[in-house]
Amino acid sequence: MRGGYQKWLHLKCPRCGEHIQIQLAGARRWTISIDWLNRPTVTPSIWQTGSCQAHLFIREGVIDWCRDVGAPRQGVSRYV
Repeated sequence: MRGGYQKWLHLKCPRCGEHIQIQLAGARRWTISIDWLNRPTVTPSIWQTGSCQAHLFIREGVIDWCRDVGAPRQGVSRYV
């Protein structure tokens, strides 16, 4: 946070472990919301363009893998 505003979300890629930075401020940004059970939702999707090409959504604390390049196995979700 800087000046009371969230700037970046940092997370480890659930597939390869590489560090991912998600921009939360500026014109091109993601949003993060936390529900009453403290589960995060990040929009839009996260596409790890580095090593493993993972493409995923985080919805209500669950990782939903996209069906394109990078999905480890179809239908597999994981809690974050």
